[in-house]
Amino acid sequence: MTVDHPSVQRATELLSEAQTEGIRDVLRNWLEIHPKLCLPGRQHFDPINIPQLLKNVILTEVERAPYRFKVRVLGTIIADAFGKDFTGKYMDEVFAGHDASLSHSLRVQVVESGLPCLRPAVPGTFQGLDIAPLEGVHLPLAADGRNIDFVLSMFVYLPRSSNGDDGVVTLTCLRLRVQ
Repeated sequence: MTVDHPSVQRATELLSEAQTEGIRDVLRNWLEIHPKLCLPGRQHFDPINIPQLLKNVILTEVERAPYRFKVRVLGTIIADAFGKDFTGKYMDEVFAGHDASLSHSLRVQVVESGLPCLRPAVPGTFQGLDIAPLEGVHLPLAADGRNIDFVLSMFVYLPRSSNGDDGVVTLTCLRLRVQ
């Protein structure tokens, strides 16, 4: 009897925890390409299978000792939200203090554990921008099935309110204050 890689079980759990359909869609796609006994690799991921989600995707290449993440694919919604295309750059070149950020620590967690993780909504994460992260997911990719060399991430953002209210947005059971 063969046992699925632990990441299969974790991704299946995340399907029920995810709040947005886009995050569930990328999780389902990742599970579809998953070879079950080991991790999927970049060679298994074909962006053509998720065209409606590509605008929300970041694919980062992993470097170790120290951990650094180089952006290889950057979705247009993310580039537009930050006002720049940082494809080909390291996250720590684009964002000061990135190595101490939630973004960095979650990617490191994925690389070290080999398990996907959800990124919780953290209001005020992007000061001065017209967005707030609503939900995100980080998914490990390993060319050899074991050593993670890419992290596939997808984010759903909530636009800042422009109707003159107090900046509080309610969405299902989630209440965020957008700075």
